[in-house]
Amino acid sequence: MTEKERILKQIQNGEDKISSRKLHEQLLEWKASRCYEIEFNPAVYTKFRSKLFSIDADRFIAQNIYKLGLRNMSQVKEKIRV
Repeated sequence: MTEKERILKQIQNGEDKISSRKLHEQLLEWKASRCYEIEFNPAVYTKFRSKLFSIDADRFIAQNIYKLGLRNMSQVKEKIRV
């Protein structure tokens, strides 16, 4: 593989990542706009989390990711723990 091909491949990979991120942001905006505001009670989810997962938990996560941004997942985790 020549230097030119390697550079073009890196550029294409970067553009693919950018378009993927934009798509995820659009989907998140769509999901958050369809959800009503809810208060989440994490005390219910202390044991057997996968069995107790609900649509409300999904809405809460989607809303907070939309508000705080995709790059602030640590803040979203903190909101869930509170």
